[in-house]
Amino acid sequence: MGFQSPTYTLIPKVVADSLMQDLTTGELRCLLYILGHTFGWKKYTDQISISQFMHGIKSKEGEVKDLGVGLSKNALLKSLSFLEGKKLIHRKRRMTRMGDCDATEFSINLFIEKNSISKHSWPW
Repeated sequence: MGFQSPTYTLIPKVVADSLMQDLTTGELRCLLYILGHTFGWKKYTDQISISQFMHGIKSKEGEVKDLGVGLSKNALLKSLSFLEGKKLIHRKRRMTRMGDCDATEFSINLFIEKNSISKHSWPW
């Protein structure tokens, strides 16, 4: 099939060089999804719901933006827990004003030396 003219998501070199050898398929899919929704949009964090992980995102007009990670809910939650346990991602659970669960804020666990970059600058 090939690819359309690509847009890019930066993947930390360590993921391709050695880390993916130690990740399950589910963990790698979740990590790549989070990378796409953060680094792919030049953001450090993004709010991603379980539904988005599982089913992807469609625009209001019905255009498919992505297809999600292709995991069952159980496998998804287990993969996210393992990624968090391995200190590769951070999760910040959020609640609505009514006390219901809201989309969780995800970020990649970056090691950045103190004062090396400002909060809004990008190292690339």
